[in-house]
Order: sequence, then C-alpha cells, then structure tokens
Amino acid sequence: MSSIKWPKKRLKRIVRCKYGDSLSKENREKGDVNVYGSNGVVGSHNKSISFGKTIIIGRKGSSGSVHFSENSCFPIDTTFFVDKTTTKADIKYLFYLLGLLELDKMNSDSAVPGLNREHAYSKEVLSPSYTEQKIIAKYLDKTCASIDTIISIKQKQLELLEALKKSIIHKAVTQGLEDSVEMKDSGVEWLGKIPRHWKAVKLKRISKIQSGLTLGKQYSGNLVKRSYLRVANVQDGYLDLQDVSTISLPKKTAAGLELKKGDVLMTEGGDLDKLGRGFLWEGQIEKCLHQNHIFAIRPIKSKLMAAFLTLITTSSYGRIYFEATGKKTTNLASTNASKIKAFPIPLPSKKEQGEIVDFLNKKTTQIEKLKKNIIKQIETLELYRKSIVHECVTGKRRITDNDLKE
Repeated sequence: MSSIKWPKKRLKRIVRCKYGDSLSKENREKGDVNVYGSNGVVGSHNKSISFGKTIIIGRKGSSGSVHFSENSCFPIDTTFFVDKTTTKADIKYLFYLLGLLELDKMNSDSAVPGLNREHAYSKEVLSPSYTEQKIIAKYLDKTCASIDTIISIKQKQLELLEALKKSIIHKAVTQGLEDSVEMKDSGVEWLGKIPRHWKAVKLKRISKIQSGLTLGKQYSGNLVKRSYLRVANVQDGYLDLQDVSTISLPKKTAAGLELKKGDVLMTEGGDLDKLGRGFLWEGQIEKCLHQNHIFAIRPIKSKLMAAFLTLITTSSYGRIYFEATGKKTTNLASTNASKIKAFPIPLPSKKEQGEIVDFLNKKTTQIEKLKKNIIKQIETLELYRKSIVHECVTGKRRITDNDLKE
C-alpha cells in the first residue's frame, strides 16, 4: 500500500456526525445498552439510538475525545456519533483515523469546551479503498490490542505499588516499625490496637487549629497586600501555586492569619476520598494567608511532628476517620473544625516519630521512583501505539499478509 495511490478528501465527504440525544439519569431504564457521554460509558439503558458498531465523539466537556462501541449504544447529547447509517467507510478504520485528527483542539466555546463540527468536516484526509480500510483496521486491532494488554499490565503494577505504599504508611503510623512490640487496645473504633507505649490523643491536645480569611469583608485605613491560598490551591498530594489570589487588609489582621512553616493544610470540603488529607506547608510564599475553607493545623513542636501528622492524614486510618465523620452530599463531602480537633492521633515519642518519618520517606521515595519508571514506559507504549496508527492510516506502513497472521 502507498499513500500516493490514495486520494485526499474532506472529512465531510467521508462521514456525517449525528447529535446524541438527551437522556438524564432519572429517565434511564434498566438494560444492557451502554450510555455514552463525552468521557465514555456513563451508564446503561434498555434501548439504543445507534446501529451496530459506533464511534462516539465528545461534543461538550471532554470535546474531541473519541470512543468506540462494538455494539449499538445510546450516545447522549454531549456527544456526536457515527454508525453505519452515516458513513460508507469501515467504522473501525474511521475510529483510528478520527483519533489522530486532534479533534480536542477544535473548540468553539471558550466557557464550555465544544467541538466545532464544521471545523472537523473541513479536515483533509487520505481516503484508501474500503478493502484497504478493512485490512488496516484488522491489523491495527491486532497490534493495538497487544500494546493495550501491556499497558494494562503496567497500570496494574502502578495500582499494586500504590496499594503497597498505603499499606506501609498505615502500618508504620499506627503500629510502629517493630513487629515484636507489645500492643494494646487504643480505645478508638477505627484505629484498633497500637503499641503499648503509644497514646491515642485528640489532635486538639497537641496542636493549634487556625481558622482562615473570610472573604467579602471591607477594610479601610493603612492596608497591606498579602497572597492567600484558596481551596483550589490545595490539591491531592501537592500545592498548585500557579494562580494565587491577593487581598489588601490591615497588617494586624494579616498577622493573625499568616501560615507558618510546618503548618499542615487541610481543606474543609471536596471529594470524599481526599477529605482531611493534609499537606505540609514549607513557607513557599512569604507571609501567605489562607481562606477560611482551609484549616491550618500547627502542631505543638514538643509533642507532634508536622511530617508525622501529614502521614497519618494520608494513611488508611486517616481516610477511614474522615470518610466516616464527614458530611456527605451527592458528589462532595465536608468536615469541620470540631471533627478535625477530635481526630485521634496514634502518638509515639518525638524520637520515634522522627524514625518513622525517615523510614517512610525512604520507602515512599523508592516506590515513587518505581512508579515514575513505569509511567514513562506507559507513555512510550502510548506513543508507539499512536505512531503505528499514524503510519497505517497515512499509508506509510505497508501491511502484508504476514502482518495479518495470528
């Protein structure tokens, strides 16, 4: 096969993209038909609106994302879809072709990203014969399946490493580093047994919890300008300081709201699995304040290490406590100062806390290094997959009978 023999055509001469239909969760009936949104499968229903193999393209939200269904399905109104009624091309070949067109960059709505169908139609692509399309699709199905299997194995390795890291952290911060130590009942439902020489102490006994800045107040007189952290700045496992807001207020007021190096930041609300997860503030911004939806926990240095507290909040025990005590809504959850103050801390001596922190820093660094290597391998495989698809749909790779053999 050679691309020289393939004519060029505008995409609109090859395919017509149909609008998905409205189908709220409340109106879905029990069934085995997949319902697709712009991100992929979002549920099921008892009837379809497509016929046979279907390509689903994100129209709003994750606009330009391309998904494939082997069977008839129900694409909702945030999508376009393509089936045998809207093209004469081989559906699977077309799926591979559309995946290379960078449709996600054809947004027409800056507020709510939306795929401009006319922009997509204007794309010029090579158009092999239907027979050639079938051969290409068959080869790519076989080749991409092999690559996807390897990627799946790599992703499973990442999951196992993350589970191992959580297990190591949980054991260390709740049971210590010595396997032979004598244990006792902590008296805390979610904590279980702790080493006999440890204590279970409420967080309010070994720290100060500082409330934050309430927005909307009007200040006058001599004011100073200060940066302040919003909930959006405190992410899962890291701080996003690309967009930090500022406020002008009296110097005395600002002084009572300043973060100090060693504070542990904790958000009031968010996703349930991230609720109560602490992040150690290391003074990244001088004289920085924090909004009142972020708690700043300031450990009493003689009793509690900030790094040890951070590890406890990320442990399975910390997750169980905040998930059990948090106030839950449909998609979000929240905690409050009282729940945080009542958080029972398994407390060894400062010396032992330091040993646990050093041990966990070493172990988690090793695990993160392994994860980083695997992520690079996955990225390489994904690039390889994309390059093979590109070579095939542009005719740069000649597919032989041997390529199609099992």
